Amino acid sequence: HPQPHPAAPAGMPAAPGAPVWGAPPPPPKSSTGKIVGIVVACVAGLALLASLSAVVLYMAADDKDDSGNGKAAKPTGKRYSLKLRDTVLDGEYKLADDVSKEVQADLDAEVGGDQYTSVSGVYAPAGDGEDSLTVLAFHGDIELPGMEKRGFLRGSAEDEGTRVVRKATDFEIPGASGTVTCQVLAEKEDGVGDIIIPTCVWADRDMLVSTVVGDPELVDADPKAVDLEAAAKDLVTIRDELRVPRK
Repeated sequence: HPQPHPAAPAGMPAAPGAPVWGAPPPPPKSSTGKIVGIVVACVAGLALLASLSAVVLYMAADDKDDSGNGKAAKPTGKRYSLKLRDTVLDGEYKLADDVSKEVQADLDAEVGGDQYTSVSGVYAPAGDGEDSLTVLAFHGDIELPGMEKRGFLRGSAEDEGTRVVRKATDFEIPGASGTVTCQVLAEKEDGVGDIIIPTCVWADRDMLVSTVVGDPELVDADPKAVDLEAAAKDLVTIRDELRVPRK
């Protein structure tokens, strides 16, 4: 698995402008706790922004150009939906906060209607660890999966103070049916340093599945050292764990 595996406990403090998911947490008891909270807040805000941008870019599209950022999955005879699970990655991460309703409300506010159904959660390590893994996904009828992917990639880098430190790379993962696209972002936080945030996204005509990793150990890390291929493989595993046949 890639080192960047973040999943945050429910109710971690949100940075200014980031969505507040869960109940207010107690004050951190140490500088380490503060750093964890800041990392989690950054990841939560970026994940939501990216998810909304994917939808908004798609809804605003008028040129129907679905090229770029890798190949979308080829249509198959089967149609799928998504169901949030209590654990992902073979039990390695457990659900800390189901944010599907919060994300759904924001999606509805942006695009209206019921075109998309959010299936989103923040996961924490089942064992030791302070990293967090945010899964932002939605299912529906997606005409332009490639454009949805571009929207996610662009949106995740549009938050003020966030920048792309490793450009989007496509990965051909066995069983993925289409490319998984990953990039690395960084957000500067006073008193903490550069928060390094690996993100991955995959889409087909039924769904978009994305992961955003937050790991205190990646603060000020070399973006080139992040194992994005491992992160892409994890996304495919998570997609398979969440995917269910459409009724």
